[in-house]
Amino acid sequence: MDSEDDIHKMFSSLDEVPDTFSYKRWITVGRNYAEDIWNYDVYGEIGDFDKRVLILHGDKDNLVDVSYSKRAVEKYNNVEFYLIKGAGHGFEGSNFDEAITYIWQYFNQIDIVWKIDLLEYSVAKKERTGRFRYFVYNNLMGVI
Repeated sequence: MDSEDDIHKMFSSLDEVPDTFSYKRWITVGRNYAEDIWNYDVYGEIGDFDKRVLILHGDKDNLVDVSYSKRAVEKYNNVEFYLIKGAGHGFEGSNFDEAITYIWQYFNQIDIVWKIDLLEYSVAKKERTGRFRYFVYNNLMGVI
């Protein structure tokens, strides 16, 4: 949600935006991206969303300041927010386990658990591999 802020810090006007540029030091984006978000007010949009929302944020996140999540919490009508102590932008180790706990609670609340292959969850959790993380990010996030 800090994209608009970042773009305005990088360029003082749309005229300064090149055809492509490095964004956040790890991805190359095009001028169209900057044009799309230049005056976009994400907080103005999300207030109309009437479904349940879960926001997880690490208190040690060095990519997205927690203030963006806190501001989003003020705008959504039906939101649960958890600040995960010690977590960065991604969740690792015990922070990952805590995040998964919140996600499963959320899935239970919105009656989505029946859509999940629970065997895949239990196998990945037992093996402590990245399989469950891959499964969540690539299969479940589109379901929500």
